[in-house]
Amino acid sequence: MIAQLVEYCLTPSSPATRAMGYVTEVIGIRARYARCATYWEEHLRNTREVILQGAARAKHRRKAVILGGGLFHDIPIRELSEMFEKVILVDIIHPFVSRWKTRRYPNVQRLTADITNTVEALYRVAHREDQPLPISEPTLFLDDPELDFTASVNLLSQLPCMPESYLKKQQAHSPEVIRAFS
Repeated sequence: MIAQLVEYCLTPSSPATRAMGYVTEVIGIRARYARCATYWEEHLRNTREVILQGAARAKHRRKAVILGGGLFHDIPIRELSEMFEKVILVDIIHPFVSRWKTRRYPNVQRLTADITNTVEALYRVAHREDQPLPISEPTLFLDDPELDFTASVNLLSQLPCMPESYLKKQQAHSPEVIRAFS
């Protein structure tokens, strides 16, 4: 419990991501992994293999982007760093353990970003029923000519979860509006 509190305090995040529970969630996932690693291992191994198979098909090896890099349980960091000139791990939160793991790979960069481009705006209007909720218009890496491989890992199904929960707690928007946003 104390270790999780320290990690919570050491994890850089914006007020919006902290208020919406992203830091708490990533720490919780790490704790669940510690308890369930044996049960998760086959799935994680399969995920790493699929990522490597996709990366091997890249025509060039300049830049790889992993969306939802998170805790790297299912990301083959070492192999990707050997395959590509640059690897960018994109997530809304990069906990201390992830920052520590990537230090030995000089071509691996962590990018803290909200790929939906909605979290900060949502934080500002979530408690105001007179304000419309933001519309997601992702732009990250869309025009990057050096991007040769992209993988989204444990991300698509998770994108609406934290904002939806936060909106429900604020009680300013109807369930229909929240569902449409999600």
